[in-house]
Amino acid sequence: MKREDEGRSSRGALVVWALLLLVAAGVVATGTWGLSQSRGAGRGAVAAVGELVPVTDGAVRVDAVSHLPDDPMKMSGPGMAMPMSPGPGFKPLPKGFHRFAVDLTVFAKVAPGLRLQPAGFRVSATGLAPAQTTSLDLQSVFVPDGGFYSQRLEFQAPTSARDLVLRAPGGARPIALGVGAASPGMAMRLGMTTSP
Repeated sequence: MKREDEGRSSRGALVVWALLLLVAAGVVATGTWGLSQSRGAGRGAVAAVGELVPVTDGAVRVDAVSHLPDDPMKMSGPGMAMPMSPGPGFKPLPKGFHRFAVDLTVFAKVAPGLRLQPAGFRVSATGLAPAQTTSLDLQSVFVPDGGFYSQRLEFQAPTSARDLVLRAPGGARPIALGVGAASPGMAMRLGMTTSP
């Protein structure tokens, strides 16, 4: 009887140890899977305004998105009898399009720094080919390691375009801009501002 009790207790201890090992293996497997999911979540996902997005040798952040007037030269009011000249390089807005500005900051994180190429930024949307900025100042800027540089880029897109995103050169993922066919109330909730 004593041997049966010893056999039962050693089998019971073996079962307990086996169960503990199974639970530990399950915890490790679940933790590994969860870690891989959280690391993979950023890949391909769309970033939000205010979120840092890795780019080659640094990061970029969209600080604000604001509407721009459709015809910046059309002014009226007391003492404004004549329209202003649009100036060199001004292109009229195509019918069915709207203008908006993207304020962004680029951060250099690798020595010696990074070269910001504003012409490399593109806006795209579902059914819309990537479009280059309409800004006239497209000079490249060198940002030294540990430094940052802010710039405003202007774009235009069809008013019907949905899910507009900004794509930075060498960017890990696109940045949702929250402009397009959204209602004014929705635009305010998305963090858009109105230009003065």
